[in-house]
Formats: sequence, C-alpha cells, structure tokens
Amino acid sequence: MIFKTIPHITKTFMKHYKEINSKIRFQLLSKFVVSKTRFSTYPFTAIYFRDVLHYSPIKIGFLFGLPSLGSAILGLLVGSMMDFIGNELGFLCGLVIASISIEGVWTSSSLCILAVMSGMS
Repeated sequence: MIFKTIPHITKTFMKHYKEINSKIRFQLLSKFVVSKTRFSTYPFTAIYFRDVLHYSPIKIGFLFGLPSLGSAILGLLVGSMMDFIGNELGFLCGLVIASISIEGVWTSSSLCILAVMSGMS
C-alpha cells in the first residue's frame, strides 16, 4: 500500500520544488550538503581525534558540543547582522563559514584551532 503512494508523493514534491525560486533552491541544496557532510563525518572525526590525536573523550565531547554552544551564543548577534547585510548574502556567508570550519576541523591538529573551527560550524 505504501509503495503505491510513493510516486504520488514524489510528483507532488517535484511540483512544489519546481515552483521555488532558483536562488532558494540553491541555498536549500547547499545547506543540505553542508549539514549532511557535517553529520556524516562526525563518527569518523571522533575516531580520528581518539586514535590519531589521542584526545580524551572529554575533549572530544567538548569539541562536538561547541557548535551548539556557538549557535546559542552567536544566534542573536548574527540575526541582527542579517538585518543589515540581507538574507541572501548572510546565508551565503554562513555556508562559506561552515564549509571553512569543516575543512579546518579536518586539517588542524591543535586543540585551540579545533575549538575555534568547531565553534564556527
């Protein structure tokens, strides 16, 4: 029964997806890719931190908790900045910063730099 409804759901989704502005489609797709990349690499990053960099579980938990803390603290500041620079430019800057921070987490071995990069993402 559920397999009969999947084509209908897909057609409905694609119909609504095509109605969305191309800039918004690009932003949604970009945000999805960045979020998927971050989510997919967390388990491997934790193993890398433990086995290669020899970080304790407390340090690893701290590094993985920083993005949530950074979002809570910087959310109001970034929201007020978005009022000045506009939504499109602000969203694009956010994607660029998130991409740079993911790359920084992968390539850095210093705990301080890792903490800053984790907090930015």
